[in-house]
Amino acid sequence: MFDWAYIAVNSLWILGCSLALAALSYASWQAWAIQEKFWVRLRSPAIRLSLDLSGLLFCLGLAGTTQKKWEMLIWLLLAAFFLFQVLRRIWYKNRERVTMPLPQKEDSHEK
Repeated sequence: MFDWAYIAVNSLWILGCSLALAALSYASWQAWAIQEKFWVRLRSPAIRLSLDLSGLLFCLGLAGTTQKKWEMLIWLLLAAFFLFQVLRRIWYKNRERVTMPLPQKEDSHEK
């Protein structure tokens, strides 16, 4: 019989690696398409968020596969760091959306 919990935990770190590879590949394509340096494109908020999410998934997956308590603690601390980064980026993005001024309508009946 399959150990579904083991498969689920291992799929987390594999998904994290896949997401990181996809984000890096997309950033590389964007940099090429707009003739920009790759490192500049990596500073994009969307790319950074995807890399933080992939780090979180990777750390959670490896924390679930280890047998040693100290190793699990290190992976969970690293996962907590990535979770903090993800939540911070989402919070800043929402904050910028709320604080942006709305465009003013021009009055067409001015004399």
